[in-house]
Amino acid sequence: MDSLNTITDRVSLLRQRWTAAAADTDLARLFAAWLVVFVLAGLAATFVASQYFQDGSFGSMISYKSADRPGRLWLQMYPQPFGIHYFGDFLDTLRHSQVNQPFATPGMSPVGYPLFSLLVIAPFDLVGYATAVKLFLLLTATLLLVPLWRLLDGRTATDRLLLVAPLAVSAPLLVTLDRGNLQGLVVGFALLGMCSFLRGNRVGAGFWFAIAAAMKVYPVLLLLLLVRARDWRALGVGVLTGLTATWISFRVYDGGIFENSEALWDSVNRFRSESLDVLLTRNHSFKGGLATLVVSGPDWIDGIARWGIDHYDTLLGLTALGAALLVVSPTTRLFNAVTYLMLLISFGVGVSFGYVPVFLFLVVALLYAGQAEQGRSAVVATVALALLLAPKGFPVGGHSIPLFTYLDPAAATMIVLLLVPGDVRRLVQQLRRRVSDNSPAPVA
Repeated sequence: MDSLNTITDRVSLLRQRWTAAAADTDLARLFAAWLVVFVLAGLAATFVASQYFQDGSFGSMISYKSADRPGRLWLQMYPQPFGIHYFGDFLDTLRHSQVNQPFATPGMSPVGYPLFSLLVIAPFDLVGYATAVKLFLLLTATLLLVPLWRLLDGRTATDRLLLVAPLAVSAPLLVTLDRGNLQGLVVGFALLGMCSFLRGNRVGAGFWFAIAAAMKVYPVLLLLLLVRARDWRALGVGVLTGLTATWISFRVYDGGIFENSEALWDSVNRFRSESLDVLLTRNHSFKGGLATLVVSGPDWIDGIARWGIDHYDTLLGLTALGAALLVVSPTTRLFNAVTYLMLLISFGVGVSFGYVPVFLFLVVALLYAGQAEQGRSAVVATVALALLLAPKGFPVGGHSIPLFTYLDPAAATMIVLLLVPGDVRRLVQQLRRRVSDNSPAPVA
């Protein structure tokens, strides 16, 4: 009995120390430190897998094959590569911006982005391709890193460098730069909007959120933050900006509003797949996580995972609705609200390639701005966020599925499970108070 009491006392003491330590933790430094640890561990494991076990190349585990080039462009559209590398996503988008009908030009694959994204890329064609790539990559890195640097105004230059530098080698940014993907600009504009929002300039936030949404649709969810703030003027500016940008793009390119909208929808549907081969190929999404359970999970969970894949769109819609309700509620912490949105955008789509989770930089922005609530849950969520941003492309298990296919959905789910209970509890308490306040006074 005495030994049991001793164990109980020690557990209680450890819990108290853990709670006190969590309350005093600098979450920004904790995130940066763990990101460095996870990046180094991920790169080391990738090196071992590629060099010692010859299981793919180092570069392919970090991003894609170096020698691949965008398919179905006109032959004269292919420039001299950088060695064997084309920065294919940038090349594909740039070349589509130069034709009149990006969705229906013979000999070219249909574009995968809204037309406004082509207008943003088009000016890079004013210089040679080699110069255009350098300018594009520089602009991408600047838009993603400089806003985070500026959010750390209260810290020393050394501290700011130590906090921002690890993000330069985060997995989503490496993939974005290696592919020359448009995602960097989209998230960069959304990040400008987030910085404006944090500084109280909600009209500016609405403008930049809308620009990002006009380029790639998903950031339209960020307008929920303006609903949360009940700033209808800023919301109106955002909606008007998005509609104007989209209308201008329809005027510049041929094909008409309805034809181009239908073609874009068909293009997006290419990423909605039930095939296990597709879902397990460079996929970071929750749906890819379900596919790993079908292939390599225990027998008892196979049927549940298959049911989840078959009904994924319905489950995603219900999840999005629940997330929206929490986001617009003033009782939800701002850090939590942005985290829900960015996890939904980064991992909710059926097929999420390595550049998509660069949206998590917006969560980092909230973390660096001191918006995260101190506590044990915040500490664990911060470490999980660092894990999500680290390279994990090396294959594991008998099926040689990349580790991120397992870990990213699991870590994202853990973050949600840590943050949601507190927000739901606060929302329920507010609703109860409102019901109590509106109830009729008792008759004397």
